[in-house]
Amino acid sequence: MALTPTTRRGLWIVFLICVGLLAATAVMPMVIPRIGSFGESIVATIALVAGVTILLLANIANWQRRQVRIFSILGALSALGALFSTNRLIWYSYPQSMSQLQWQQLRDVYRIASISWTLAGSLTLHGLLTHARLPGALIAIRYATHACVWAVAGLLLYATLELQAVLYLGSTHTLFRLGGALCVTGLFGIIATVVLHKQYAIRSPTPAPLAEQRITLTCPGCGRSQTVGIGQSTCPACRLQFRIEVEAPTCATCGYLLFQLASDVCPECGSAVAASTVAAG
Repeated sequence: MALTPTTRRGLWIVFLICVGLLAATAVMPMVIPRIGSFGESIVATIALVAGVTILLLANIANWQRRQVRIFSILGALSALGALFSTNRLIWYSYPQSMSQLQWQQLRDVYRIASISWTLAGSLTLHGLLTHARLPGALIAIRYATHACVWAVAGLLLYATLELQAVLYLGSTHTLFRLGGALCVTGLFGIIATVVLHKQYAIRSPTPAPLAEQRITLTCPGCGRSQTVGIGQSTCPACRLQFRIEVEAPTCATCGYLLFQLASDVCPECGSAVAASTVAAG
């Protein structure tokens, strides 16, 4: 299901509004230093909603690719989990002294929020990286970036579940050094993937204009031969209505446009192209 140009423009407008809100919430504490605890909670909530909205928009984009739709669903659910759990932390009334049960409940909410943010970011980024159509050996860079993203996610999940043990290790421990190295490597991988996609991406062919906009056929109702246009038509003799549609074929695995493709293999995912595996575009 492809997004219409109007829908895409609307999503871009929402995205830019969210980015603007994030920038405003980052500057507001410096402009208004005495905003108060209630004002800080309001600002944090606005930033939270804007950030989650950006993640949801990214997962809408990921939904367009069949092979990562499960990632888009899980990413959106994780983003919603991050929204509710983080909002709980923002508006939590911290008493002067907390019982052991209150500390345990607060720690559980923190863990849920941390896990949700980690999964939402990793799943969303994984889906976005699959949009890069790199040829040949360059695809290995994208796969390596995927590996770095999930390695960092694994370390963050481990640190969340074993927080006390990780803090006891200290910032100089090998675990922290490995996490830092993976973050830097993943960041360079993301930049390289984006740049290489712009430079060497496999381009999906654009369907050429149809040579004929009208088709000659025999009406199945009265048997009269007639020439009709593409779209909705009515037989002038028997008034039978029928619709003529012309669609470009796409790969059933990844959705790549196969119009005028000379090869028997999809250049996007490598799947064999056969009449039984081609879906309507």
